[in-house]
Amino acid sequence: MLYKLLWDILLNNISEYDTIEIIINRFNSQPEEMKLHIIRNSINILDEKLAMFYKNIIYEQPLMVKLEILKYLFKNYFDMVLEFMDSPDEDIKIAYKEVICMYN
Repeated sequence: MLYKLLWDILLNNISEYDTIEIIINRFNSQPEEMKLHIIRNSINILDEKLAMFYKNIIYEQPLMVKLEILKYLFKNYFDMVLEFMDSPDEDIKIAYKEVICMYN
């Protein structure tokens, strides 16, 4: 809970540039629950560097994190979502279908 609060403070009280740098530098060391929290709280950050980061790490993430990354990309960079349409990764196929159906 305290850790979640600290991330909220970081994500909401520093510059967008610094927020993106912190996400990129610390995301992979976070537990799944915090990764989900970070992605959900960055949904309104429209930044190509952050989108590319999420796109590049998606394959190594658990299913729920993949789903949240695809939601972020769907909202902010739809063309990137389409790149996962024929993914060989079974979890990405599931997440892709979920996101497309949810917003369709």
